[in-house]
Amino acid sequence: METQERLRQRMAALRASIVLHVRTSDPTQSSARATLDLLQDLVGIGSRVTIDTRVDGTEGVRIAIAAQGRRGPVTFWGTPSGYELEGLVSAIESAADIGPPLPENLREVASQIDRPLTADLYVAPT
Repeated sequence: METQERLRQRMAALRASIVLHVRTSDPTQSSARATLDLLQDLVGIGSRVTIDTRVDGTEGVRIAIAAQGRRGPVTFWGTPSGYELEGLVSAIESAADIGPPLPENLREVASQIDRPLTADLYVAPT
């Protein structure tokens, strides 16, 4: 219950409305259903979070996060459970501009980036 309460506090602290854009080719597929159920639970905790689900040609499930009408750079593929749930919650906080502050030295490096960057990050429990 402590984890659930902490998650509730984090969702309550959101300063911006967040839309989770969910794309899948089949919302009745087990992984899509598990993802949608998990996100519905998250929405139930955070009143500033909504879900926009669309059926398209996406294989599996894809989640993109948008705040104030702008889609962020992070996309989740598959069900964000276990370790990935923390990543999803952190990405939501970041999109709502309440994530942990970036250290000054990293802000300086980031300010020198003059073009969009693409990076793939794969997470697997070990």
